[in-house]
Amino acid sequence: MPAIGTQIVFQLTDNQLLGGVVISNVYHYLQVGGAFADQAVNVANAYDNQILVDIVPTQVTAMTHTSIVVEQLGSLTNYAEYDPTNNAGEYSTGQTMPTYVAARYDFLRETKETRQGYKRIAGVPEEGVNGNSLEVAYRTLCGDAADSMAAGLSTSFTHVPVILGKRYEVVDGERVLLPVSDWIYNLVSDVIVNIRPTSQVSRKAPFSV
Repeated sequence: MPAIGTQIVFQLTDNQLLGGVVISNVYHYLQVGGAFADQAVNVANAYDNQILVDIVPTQVTAMTHTSIVVEQLGSLTNYAEYDPTNNAGEYSTGQTMPTYVAARYDFLRETKETRQGYKRIAGVPEEGVNGNSLEVAYRTLCGDAADSMAAGLSTSFTHVPVILGKRYEVVDGERVLLPVSDWIYNLVSDVIVNIRPTSQVSRKAPFSV
């Protein structure tokens, strides 16, 4: 896949709070077309109403989405912190699984130039898990969220999900991160829900990402 170069790529961070643990999911979007960059706040609003709206039905009511932070990579000014309207989990029955238990969404890469992507979405209810698998009805809810993730965002522009590949060079024996314009991106061909729940150990800490 190409280097970012002069392409417009946004980084979006969905910050959440569950059981005193800070949880963040980070996404990247490539703007398709347009002679100028979309406003970061428009990207945040689109995520809130086009993707997050399908994520919160999979999360217990104890889950809170505290902020959506969007920045255009390489820009010092196109940045927004946004208070989501879809800011609370909607799955109202059953007990909450530990904060480190998550539903895994696999972001399938278009080429082999980067690793596959994935998102671990916390707030899984106990009744959403049956043995070592996600329960069928709950997996259907997650499937709706996966479809929205794969579709990307629509504002006055189109923003498609990508997997980012940072690039480094070795200087005096140490790796040095190259400028954003030298990073590469890989288009996401699809997003699928892994049948098995997963975990992220760092989310056991009082404050973790």
